[in-house]
Amino acid sequence: MSHSGYTQAAIAEACNVDVSTLSRCMNNKKPWSSKMLQKIGSAFNVAFLWLRDGVGKMIAEEKAIGKAQFAAFSQMLDANTSSVSQNVISGDNYQGTQTINGTEGEIVALMQKVELLKRLLDEKDKLLEEKDKLIKEKDKQNFDKNERLAEKDKMIAEQSSVIAEQRKQLQTLMEIFGRNKD
Repeated sequence: MSHSGYTQAAIAEACNVDVSTLSRCMNNKKPWSSKMLQKIGSAFNVAFLWLRDGVGKMIAEEKAIGKAQFAAFSQMLDANTSSVSQNVISGDNYQGTQTINGTEGEIVALMQKVELLKRLLDEKDKLLEEKDKLIKEKDKQNFDKNERLAEKDKMIAEQSSVIAEQRKQLQTLMEIFGRNKD
């Protein structure tokens, strides 16, 4: 829409689909079907793989084949089950036999995916560095907390020792006072 300047209604009309269906797809309330993406690609000369996966060139290169052959070509690439879709696809139309080389588009798509994976790996590395930093901070906080707890334990032990000494002194005093009563 941003590239062509069309409204949802104009796109729906050009693709012969219901505006509400297109709207639900665009608002992620309904998944995009291959059929819907093919209709959009066919109506606006936009590459199916670009619409579906965001890879390759946005503008479709139909060369001189008819729309039916181009749709079949897109379906074969989409299905990715035929060895033909990996190499060269030929189709006949009113202008003669035309050859579409699917390999070049696949290479561009793969290169874009590799670049995306590189960016994702860089982002993963940054997140791992941040995680390690947070773990170090947490470990330092735990170490500081353990240091404070050890200091408190030491104080409690010292106080327990003082109390034990005072009990001995009290016991001794009680024994002394007990003898004096007799």
